[in-house]
Amino acid sequence: MSQKSHWISEQIKYICTHYTKRTAGSESVRQCMAYMAEQMKPWADEVRTESFTLHRHPFVGSIGLLAMGGLVGILCFELSGLCASTVLAIISPIVLLIAFILWVIEFVFYRQAFDFICPKYDAVNVFAERKAKIETRQRIIISGHADAAFEMTFFLKLKAWQIYTLIVLTILGMITCFAFNVIQLVCAMPDMVLQLFYMIEAVCFFIFIPWLFFINWTKIVDGANDNLTGCYIGMSILKDMAQNDARMDYTDVCCLITDGEESGLRGAVAFAKQHRTELIDGHAIVIALDTIHDPKELAIYHRGVNFIQKNDTEVCQLLKEAAKQSDMDLPYTDFYPGATDAEAFSRYGIKAAALCAVQHSPTDYYHTRHDSWDNLNPECIDLTQAIVKNAIQRFDAQAKG
Repeated sequence: MSQKSHWISEQIKYICTHYTKRTAGSESVRQCMAYMAEQMKPWADEVRTESFTLHRHPFVGSIGLLAMGGLVGILCFELSGLCASTVLAIISPIVLLIAFILWVIEFVFYRQAFDFICPKYDAVNVFAERKAKIETRQRIIISGHADAAFEMTFFLKLKAWQIYTLIVLTILGMITCFAFNVIQLVCAMPDMVLQLFYMIEAVCFFIFIPWLFFINWTKIVDGANDNLTGCYIGMSILKDMAQNDARMDYTDVCCLITDGEESGLRGAVAFAKQHRTELIDGHAIVIALDTIHDPKELAIYHRGVNFIQKNDTEVCQLLKEAAKQSDMDLPYTDFYPGATDAEAFSRYGIKAAALCAVQHSPTDYYHTRHDSWDNLNPECIDLTQAIVKNAIQRFDAQAKG
């Protein structure tokens, strides 16, 4: 373990033991970020804390909403047959459709669908900036998020193929039940066909039940890897520059700590929306670091939001060349479910990409109680820090031309 990764590991241990249950918008995560802001003040020319409002429940809550919508919709359909109720027959497809649409908007597209009916919480982003030595021509922002996830129980119990199979069955079940319910409303169906519909939907009913237990709402993980590693790699770069009295010639080096990433990128979205013009006009790029754990999985995230949001080609290439300086040929990631804060910036036209080191099939340290300070990988932290430093130097060299 190098001296740098040792310092990062000790800081992560301190956060995990002193600021527990750092769910998005909580008092704990605000205190944690206040501590981080104080740490960065000696290393940066400016450290500012920006407030915003977030709704933590809609993103992960959309999974439970999908399950409840499926169960209620199927129950209404079954009861409409038993009671000969047209009202229940009409309610059933409406409930199924609403639940499915809200889940797609929130969990597939990472958009805010039903915040207005959920509690809101006060949250903050922390931004630190170390100015260029000669002239500010551009900015590079190293981003990480300080909030931690609710535990996802499937990752403790199930294998990847089992989870993906259940996802496919759930989506097919939702679409099938909706189609059956609409057909039953608009067409005169023979009793035999209706009985078949009732039987199939009864089977689908049991497919939705496991999703009610996907999130353990009583357990907030420590988030040591996801994503205190990203936070403290960015912070340590500012620390090293300050201790060596170093500055880039033409590039402001910045560290951004966000809240609400685990609630659908809400902190990064708030920051990108507020500073969009400033960042674009100031030739800023963003490198999001997330879950830095496994060197074999270290990759450049050129797409995200379930692979439907493209990140910036130039930033990806910058990371690619920076990795080569450390004798690494980093791949671009294959399809993966999920997103990083980089995609929040890409959505608003700000150049961004992400660097992560996590296996995409469920691992025992991803969104589980095993994401703890004693399950860090100093080797991966050192590799990632070296790549990011190379990227900063290469980016600054581009501004000299």
